[in-house]
Amino acid sequence: MGKIPVYILSGFLGSGKTTLLKQLLHTCSEKNINPAVLMNEIGKTDTDGESISTMLKNSHLEKLLDGCMCCNKKNEVTDYLKTLLSRKPDVLFIELTGVADPEEVVDSLTEPDLLHLLYLEKVITIVDAENVLAYNKCLSQTVTLLEQQENK
Repeated sequence: MGKIPVYILSGFLGSGKTTLLKQLLHTCSEKNINPAVLMNEIGKTDTDGESISTMLKNSHLEKLLDGCMCCNKKNEVTDYLKTLLSRKPDVLFIELTGVADPEEVVDSLTEPDLLHLLYLEKVITIVDAENVLAYNKCLSQTVTLLEQQENK
């Protein structure tokens, strides 16, 4: 078996990650490609997993809930990925929570237990073009506040 390509979907909450994932899964179905999905939710509640699970055959969905896979759940990522890879998918999609750092997740793909099983194909960052300026303003105000607090 060759290495499995991994696509990481990132972007702020509400930017369209799950919508894109559904379209990718639909395309996989049309082309007879067997996908697996790892979804990450920062909260304890699974908001999008049920709609995704109905699109997947053979339960190729794992949900990493109640934390961020680039921070406090990072040590669990390898086990979840190994579980999904044991189901022999053709492609693996990882949908990050809206606050995850995709670079940290990319680093987790280089764990020795995974390196011979998969490879990073693409990191896709979804941007809500209508609201990106509002996000930018909010983030810049947050950074300013943090800098002010740090200097006191």
